[in-house]
Amino acid sequence: TVDEHTLRAIEAIDEVATATEKVARPFGRVLDEIEDSVALYLGMLLHDVGKGRGGGHSERGARMAPRACARLGLDERATEDVVFLVAEHLEMSQISQHRDLTETSLVAAFAERVGSVHRLNLLHVLTFADHRAVAPGIWNEWKGTLLWDLYNRTRRHLAGHPGDDDPVETARARAIAALGAEFPEGDLERHFALLPERYLRATDADRMARHFRLVSGRGEAPAAFEWRDLPDGHCTELALVTDDRPGLLASVAGTLTAHGADILSVDLFNRRDGVVIDTFRLSEVSSHRPVKPERRARVEQDVVLALSGRHDVAAAVAARLRKNPPLARRALGRAARGPSVRFDQEVSATATVIEVKAQDRPGLAWTIADALARLGLDIRFAKIATAKALALDVFYVTGAGGLKLAPEDLAGVEAALLAALGGRKTTKTKEDE
Repeated sequence: TVDEHTLRAIEAIDEVATATEKVARPFGRVLDEIEDSVALYLGMLLHDVGKGRGGGHSERGARMAPRACARLGLDERATEDVVFLVAEHLEMSQISQHRDLTETSLVAAFAERVGSVHRLNLLHVLTFADHRAVAPGIWNEWKGTLLWDLYNRTRRHLAGHPGDDDPVETARARAIAALGAEFPEGDLERHFALLPERYLRATDADRMARHFRLVSGRGEAPAAFEWRDLPDGHCTELALVTDDRPGLLASVAGTLTAHGADILSVDLFNRRDGVVIDTFRLSEVSSHRPVKPERRARVEQDVVLALSGRHDVAAAVAARLRKNPPLARRALGRAARGPSVRFDQEVSATATVIEVKAQDRPGLAWTIADALARLGLDIRFAKIATAKALALDVFYVTGAGGLKLAPEDLAGVEAALLAALGGRKTTKTKEDE
């Protein structure tokens, strides 16, 4: 309930302040920069006060908050900070979990909305505490990674040097320097020239070097793989190099699902010569931990078979679901919701963003990717998020000629997705809201 959640969220701020848990300590360093935490605590107390009267609770709460601040005698700056936190308390989680943070315009727009490092610090700590107070298991290391990525990018932008910490040219130069003793300079320059600019923005020098070694070492093999458990130990990063083909993501996602892997995010990079470098963040469905090493060779084998058309991905997913049927769940006592589809044509300069909200279940990402592939759409980037038994899967897609989808195509895309998910048509775009 809102009242218990609010009290637990305030308690979570106390945990940040005292650093009683390891996960809270990095946020404690941010809290230390906040000179007066009154606005933070009061913003948390009021952040959900607008609930219970229909949608738009953030805006409604922001209209109510000034009255409470006036009665408490807060000064103008503290009042403005409280109102800001109530109005924007969902933004960092929504952007970090559902958007491509390599879109420089996205970070710039968010930085402009925040306005200062002081408010960014307030919102960062509040977002963490808000998540921790929803229910056990809602906060995880993956969400933390995404939230810190947005925080750091926005802080650099607010400080006036958004390209610091491995800017594009520096990262590429570092990668070339690391590889120079092993490979001809011409091969390196050609490789990076073939990649999209977004790859250079999204990839650090170490990954660039490892990806090039993977591309170079592939030879005539249909695919090359690299598995790497991330340092914080919550998931595995799988890099896949192969040739582009229609339905590539659906084939790989389905195979991973059939092997019990939970797909957290997908990044897809196409070289202009048809070679693709795809990166998947994965965890075990059963444990939410990195994929076990002993299972990886079999996954690779089935991915190669799927890419050649010799592995029935749909049958493998169905067999997995029969063996491990999803538990029937209801979102904290609420009636099960039907799936919904929303389009955003504004947030990305080059792609249409499709948000699909549905009851969480194994194979959901594959179902969506397969439906999009059947429509002939190219998936460039995807993020997967789950909360309260609801999944919000986000796909950046392009249509014919690598362009955004035309407005007249959206209804057909929605109908196809809902048919695959078993729902009814309820088209929404950002412009409708």
